[in-house]
Amino acid sequence: MSFNQTLGTTSHDFIHELSHEDRSRIRWLMEAAPSDASAEFFVKKSETGFKAILKIQSRELRIVAGGTAPTLEQVIDQIDHDTTQQLSQWRKSRFS
Repeated sequence: MSFNQTLGTTSHDFIHELSHEDRSRIRWLMEAAPSDASAEFFVKKSETGFKAILKIQSRELRIVAGGTAPTLEQVIDQIDHDTTQQLSQWRKSRFS
């Protein structure tokens, strides 16, 4: 799954505002999903900060994680936390 091919924006392209570390974190979350999964990442800037959503979907799994925060890094923190928890729950149920 290619990060650039799955990355989308809702109004403006804020990819240049993502740090290398944040891009790597999103890429890792996408690659941690089942091999048949597709993923999309959307980000929108507002007057109060950023809103972002990561959607991961496969035959066995559907994850939607998002957040709103003053900075992109804080939004990525929220998405990272939520997605990691959902992937962990999926793995527990799948491999137990």
